[in-house]
Amino acid sequence: MAENTDINHIVGKIQKIFIEFFSIEKLALEIQFSIGIAIFPEHGKDVDTIMQRANVALYAAKQDSKRYTMYSSQLDKHNPHRLTMMGELRQAIENDELVLHFQPKISLHTHSIIGVEALVRWNHPKHGFMPPDDFISMAERTGLIKPLSIWVLNHALGQAEKWHSQNLKLSIAINLSPTTFLDTELPNLIIGMLSLYDIPADFVIFEITESSMIKDPDLAMEIMNRLTDKGIKISIDDFGTGYSSLAYLKNLPASEVKIDKSFVTDMLKNNNDTVIVKSIIDLGHNLSLNVVAEGVEDKETAVRLKALGCDVLQGYYFSKPLSNNNFLNWLSKKKNKKAVQKS
Repeated sequence: MAENTDINHIVGKIQKIFIEFFSIEKLALEIQFSIGIAIFPEHGKDVDTIMQRANVALYAAKQDSKRYTMYSSQLDKHNPHRLTMMGELRQAIENDELVLHFQPKISLHTHSIIGVEALVRWNHPKHGFMPPDDFISMAERTGLIKPLSIWVLNHALGQAEKWHSQNLKLSIAINLSPTTFLDTELPNLIIGMLSLYDIPADFVIFEITESSMIKDPDLAMEIMNRLTDKGIKISIDDFGTGYSSLAYLKNLPASEVKIDKSFVTDMLKNNNDTVIVKSIIDLGHNLSLNVVAEGVEDKETAVRLKALGCDVLQGYYFSKPLSNNNFLNWLSKKKNKKAVQKS
């Protein structure tokens, strides 16, 4: 195994470089960094394993005041299982084994379906359909989030193009993880992929969490401006949980905010949640933004949100996320039901 003194020496040299300010166009910039360390062959005997474990160490380093961490099995609480899962996820991405499900968004103004949110599912051979919460965080820590995000973007745009060719003019919302969103290559990647599909840019919405924007406000603003300049829309997801300043929010080039479902779920039981929901709706409208409430589970909540002036609702009361075929069947039943009611 590599000597600790050698590793410490290398880390020390890197740290020394970053002690000094960097001068760019007469601006003195302080660069912060973290180092994750994995060693061949002690921590892995192939490139994928070494990279995955280096990323695990890097994630731990970001939480450590020393800003560098050597990989150890204790950093990975579910090490064998997780490494197996990540290897399988890499193969699932490469072999096109993931699927998208779509959850409808209902306009309270037109009482119609105006769009969907695309949500990735992994049809695992042993564990069945796995929701994003079961593998997104692991993908973030192991460097798989970028290829995963590219897969989702590619298939979401492809599906939206098929719907538009069938005269089903629905917007499609795509989630961007914090890591993906703050990737400086993102705008060029998205704009390039969008050019491959016959779908108007203003039918594409990227959902970005409020907390991810405040990690690097200047970079976030630059990326959002580049996307919106092309006609792409931005939605601020999980709104109300990120503690953004109003001075920052008022300048965001966003078209909508989504009220975090933690406020919506219990708003009929908790008056404080109702006050927060009402405040977000009023704030959004004062900033000329559409307001979407997600996590709507029952009719009473939907009625209350309508009375508060919310614009769009999303949740299991209307539909759970559905595969493309099931979504089209659900949509057909909704249209037929309306036709019967009108006749």
